[in-house]
Amino acid sequence: MQTPEFYRHFLDYVPVCTLMSMRLLNKELRVITEQFVLAGKRRGAFIVHDGRDGDPNASIEAMSEMHQNVTRVIFLLNITNVGEFACCFAVNLGIVDVPEGVEIIGYSAFYGCNGLTTVSFPTTLTSIGVCTFLNCSSLDNVDLLHTNLQELGRFAFDNCSELKSMTIPDSLQTIGADVFINCAKLVPSNIDIDDEINEDDVTPEVVDLLRERSRFAALKMQLSEQSVMFETKIKEQSVTFTASISTLSAQNESLHASIASLKQCLQTLHPPPPTTTKRKHSSSS
Repeated sequence: MQTPEFYRHFLDYVPVCTLMSMRLLNKELRVITEQFVLAGKRRGAFIVHDGRDGDPNASIEAMSEMHQNVTRVIFLLNITNVGEFACCFAVNLGIVDVPEGVEIIGYSAFYGCNGLTTVSFPTTLTSIGVCTFLNCSSLDNVDLLHTNLQELGRFAFDNCSELKSMTIPDSLQTIGADVFINCAKLVPSNIDIDDEINEDDVTPEVVDLLRERSRFAALKMQLSEQSVMFETKIKEQSVTFTASISTLSAQNESLHASIASLKQCLQTLHPPPPTTTKRKHSSSS
C-alpha cells in the first residue's frame, strides 16, 4: 500500500491531464492543504490533495513566491476539507468553484488572494474558518444561501474591501468577532438574512447590518433609561440581549455567538423618542 508521502512525490511529476483521469488516489486523499500543492509553480495550477494542513511557520514571502503563478485550483474527488493555508497568497487566482462534498474551508485557506473575484460554494458547506478570505480585496459578492453553513469564523471576510453583496443562510448558528470588519462597501440593503426574522411583526426590525469595526448587526428598538431586553428570532431559536450587550442567552445550546461580534451594536441603535405625558380628561357625569 502506498503512503501519502509517496503520493506527494508522485503528484509532483504527474501531468494535470493524467491526474484528473485517474482514480488511484480517491481513497487516500480527503483534505486540501497548502504545503504540498506541488504543481503550482510549474503549471500555474494547484493540485489539491493530502491529509494535513500547511506549514503555519512558513513566511509570507515564501508562501507568496510559491503561489504567485497559480491561476486555478484543481480539486481531487472526495475532498471534504480545504485545510489551513491551502491556497493563501495566490494573488493571480481569480475564480474558485468549491465542489460538492466539501464541508469545511479552513483557517486562512484563501488568505491574501487579492485577485479572487468569484467563489462558488457547495450545498455541503458547514464551516468557514478564521481569516479564511482575509484580504481578498477583489471579492465583490458572496452567496451562501444554498449552503448548510453553520459556523462563520472571526475575521472570515476581513478587509474584503470590494465586497458589496452578502447572502447568509438561515442554518447559520455561530458568528465570530469582526467577520466583516473593513468591508466598507457592504451596505444594509445588500445583505440578505433569514426571511423568518421579523415574520411575526414582533421581532425588532433589522435596520442596520453595516459591518464596520466590531459590529455584526444592530436592531431597531426603543431604549428606556434602564437596560431593556429584546429578542430576535433566528430560525426559531430565541436570543436575548440587554442594552449593554452584557448578557447573551439562548433557548438551547445549538446557537452560539461571540460577545465580541456584537460590540458597538448600541452605537447604531435608534435613540429613544422624547418622553411625552398625556393628560387624563375627566368625563362629565
